[in-house]
Amino acid sequence: NGGHLVSIQSREEGNFVAQLVSGFIQRPGIYVWIGLRDRRKEQQCTSEWNDGSKIIYVNWKEGESKMCQGLAKWTDFHEWDNINCADRYRFVCKFPSQC
Repeated sequence: NGGHLVSIQSREEGNFVAQLVSGFIQRPGIYVWIGLRDRRKEQQCTSEWNDGSKIIYVNWKEGESKMCQGLAKWTDFHEWDNINCADRYRFVCKFPSQC
């Protein structure tokens, strides 16, 4: 019903997602998908959220190449880490608020 992989638009939202995920995943070495992907257009690489929203906040792990992004357990799900786009991991979805 209108959901998509989570886009993280602020440090506060990132902290909320990290806290939510940490409550469900205890094992080390686990990643969780977020909705940020690299799009290659005419030999230019740009990242974009899969919901179409603008990137106004970033928290990439230092030195990462920014292809497919996930949250890593070993960073307590705070930093965005480059992971293989074909790997299967758990994921976090975001839905529009329903009043």
